[in-house]
Amino acid sequence: MELTTKRHRIVKALRTLCLAILALTVSFSVSAQIVVTGTITEESGYSLPGVSVVIKGTTTGVLSDVDGAYSITVPDANSTLAFSFIGYISKEVVVGNQRIIDIVLNEDIQQLEEVVVVGYGTQAKRDITGSVSVVSAEALAESSSVTFAEALQGKSAGVYVSTTGAPGAASTIRVRGVGSVNGSDPLIIIDGVSGGTISSVNANDIETFQVLKDASATAIYGAQGANGVIIVTTKQGTKTGQPRVSYNGYIGISTMSNDGFDLLNAGELMDFIGDGMRNLHNYRGQTPAKDTQFGQLSGYTVNADGSWTGGSLTMPFTSVPAGYSVQDVLDRFGDGTGDENTALNLLRDNYVDNGVNSYALSAYYYNILERGMSRTDAFEGTNWFDLIIQDGFITDHQLSVVGGGDKGQYSMSISYTGQEGTVKNSYYDRYSIRLNTSFMPRKSINIGVNSNLSYTETQGDRGNNAEGGAFAYTYRVKPWVAPYNVSGQFAGTWNEGGHSNTGLAVVENAKGDWDRNVNSQNSIFLEIKPIPELTLRTQAAVVLSGSWGRSFNERTIEWNKEGSTRNSLSESASWSSNLQWTNTATYTKRFGIHNLTAVVGTEALDQDYGRNISASRYDYTFPDNPNTWIIGNGATADLSNGGGQGSHTSMFGYFGRVDYSFDDKYLATVTVRRDASSKFGENNRWGTFPSISLGWRISDEAFMNNAQW
Repeated sequence: MELTTKRHRIVKALRTLCLAILALTVSFSVSAQIVVTGTITEESGYSLPGVSVVIKGTTTGVLSDVDGAYSITVPDANSTLAFSFIGYISKEVVVGNQRIIDIVLNEDIQQLEEVVVVGYGTQAKRDITGSVSVVSAEALAESSSVTFAEALQGKSAGVYVSTTGAPGAASTIRVRGVGSVNGSDPLIIIDGVSGGTISSVNANDIETFQVLKDASATAIYGAQGANGVIIVTTKQGTKTGQPRVSYNGYIGISTMSNDGFDLLNAGELMDFIGDGMRNLHNYRGQTPAKDTQFGQLSGYTVNADGSWTGGSLTMPFTSVPAGYSVQDVLDRFGDGTGDENTALNLLRDNYVDNGVNSYALSAYYYNILERGMSRTDAFEGTNWFDLIIQDGFITDHQLSVVGGGDKGQYSMSISYTGQEGTVKNSYYDRYSIRLNTSFMPRKSINIGVNSNLSYTETQGDRGNNAEGGAFAYTYRVKPWVAPYNVSGQFAGTWNEGGHSNTGLAVVENAKGDWDRNVNSQNSIFLEIKPIPELTLRTQAAVVLSGSWGRSFNERTIEWNKEGSTRNSLSESASWSSNLQWTNTATYTKRFGIHNLTAVVGTEALDQDYGRNISASRYDYTFPDNPNTWIIGNGATADLSNGGGQGSHTSMFGYFGRVDYSFDDKYLATVTVRRDASSKFGENNRWGTFPSISLGWRISDEAFMNNAQW
């Protein structure tokens, strides 16, 4: 009794102590919370609604209301509030002992006066009357991108970018939708040169890119800009005087975002076929035919009304020949005695690589005898999706040097990008070197060179979505088909439920197939300023491309009824060149409240000049050794070769643009281009492309001063 009373007193004391501590904690917590209020205005005194007010280092924040007022609760006096709004310079304030913090945000003049690269020149962002999106190096750095297309995704409104996700795969870029049934790819210009290969440019080398979307912005490029224009500017040197060496690199893993198609496994599909047989009898009164693989439904109960209940099918021992049981194999190839292993050995002993006698186990018995799975788990059959998928390793490394002074600037970089695909035996490698230099022997003369050299290599099936691609075969081939026959060759149409190929065969046979490309873009320019208002510029560029491909086609008759009885090797090579010569004169002058910029120029293009060759031969003695895959090692009979040349075309054009602003409020842009193309006959060779756009900066009008929105 005494012990119980003491225990009761101790528990009561502890309860009282806990309540006291809790009350103290709540009191301390409440007292630590600080409510800060205030009003946010611009320099002229007008309130700013929608300003972001965030506690630095957290995601806690509020927005100012229509009167610019805000109220936020911070954890303590050491908290820092960050105020930010588009077009204004951000501010940070430590709370301290302040409870009312009024903020005045100053306009970010640098941002408002940002210079944007447009067709054959630059223009202040606030003076652009056309639709132009700008993506900076900082925005590009927010995500790790292997290709330019990946860097562009989600960065510009109205620009659609799609890709298969395969390493180094070509991308589809659409600016404001599809513009033509004959092709809707935008014109891509790299450092003033069109016709380059954007996949050859490392995304880390890009300083900015501009997307010209509407007719006003693209008219200066004529018909070439009908589907939009993407202008890429790579990083240039600086005038800091000291070289700056930097390294940028990352590694990562790419994985499939899903587990493939939600398909029935082998056992489930066999049961589904059994259900169909039972339903055929019960609902249509028909006797189901014997299934080639699973035989006839057995073990069912015949009800009083004649309907069937229950019953099952039996997983066969072989799929080639179709539907054989263990006993069927023992009887056909042996003396009728033995077990499953005996039957498997008999199949191997009688195997012939002609397809008809290229025997294969069902996936169920393949899992038991070849993979050691339990008889319950073996009903899973073959998961074709899992057989072709892997986690891909991604790595990117870049070393760059930037520097210069008043007389000259330089920017150099060397980079490597490697990406394994999520499909086995696929990869993409890119090596690139970029050199941008400029030299000013006099203040009025600037000479420069922009050069980029890249080498890319791709291998394997990289996510082909067509019917003959690896992914398509993962759902076209039935799960009761084993991945290999008894000799270790692939399964195919000789199996009931098979096809001419399997996803596994596609990725394995593509292992030694590759495509290699070399791209070089080189330009040299000269700028002269005879007077401060006038800039004369000439630029000559050459783009050279070369490609090589190798593809080995295996002997496929063992798994494909329509397959080839001979292996073959195909090789191809091609080269092409594009030449461009551009000349411009730019005049800029301000007369009081009048601001004028005029650009006139000419451009000559010589495109798609090149040649290509190809050859193929049959019957290679060592099909498993890629080192012997040389055209000369094939048979001299039935060889083939071919060749051709590019669709050489030329274009010449005149263009001009006048940008005028009155009192920095009323804007006008007039553009015209006239082009001649060798693609058209002499009587229809020239085309004219005019454009006029107007703008009104209504926010600068006096009657807008009292606007509260």
